[in-house]
Amino acid sequence: MITDITLTNFRCFQKLSLHFTSSIVLIEGDNGAGKTSLLEALHYACYLRSFRATMPTQLIHFNASAFSLSIQGTTLEESWALVVGASQEKRMVKLNGAPLLTHKQIFDYYRVITITEHDIDLIAGYPQARRTFLDSTLFLLDTDYGILLKQYTKIIKQRTAVLTNHFFDQNAYDLWTEKFCAASRAIQEKRCELLKKLELKVQDLLRIYCPTSSLTIACAYAEKKTK
Repeated sequence: MITDITLTNFRCFQKLSLHFTSSIVLIEGDNGAGKTSLLEALHYACYLRSFRATMPTQLIHFNASAFSLSIQGTTLEESWALVVGASQEKRMVKLNGAPLLTHKQIFDYYRVITITEHDIDLIAGYPQARRTFLDSTLFLLDTDYGILLKQYTKIIKQRTAVLTNHFFDQNAYDLWTEKFCAASRAIQEKRCELLKKLELKVQDLLRIYCPTSSLTIACAYAEKKTK
């Protein structure tokens, strides 16, 4: 449970400190008061990226050179503290006073699921929105998936570099293409496994809350790839 949060030079806040005594918290305020910015700070501290901005510098308060977020909480066994800061040049993340080594360290203490008005894109938007949703969910469930995505991005950059090089190297192209296909298959398998789990969960919810309904939910994509 989160017990304290402090925002410094983040969005509209020069300084904001809040103390929570309950696991359920409702936030209310006038338009422009900073409700979404507070949620954005909680999101950023988990994923080290914003759901509204593309660059950390966009989150820095006007006329400031950096922002910092401090979040404290408790688990059943211990207390923990997470500090995140970003400036024009660099980003700093410390967990319990020590520099962060891997993202998994954050997830051992702190995880966030953010729901926004843009989630309608999961239904009405392009396939990329749905792939991003699956990747974000897998990132929470399996920290090794983040490593796989980074490797995939690196492979694409290397393969693209070979294709755009004036002196084309067929051997290098074949090597990176093989790596690209292997990483693509691994990502696809992970996404299919998650879709199957989501399908079973939705079916369970239908049986509980709509026992007389004939409605069924099936992930055709997952079924197709697991045959």
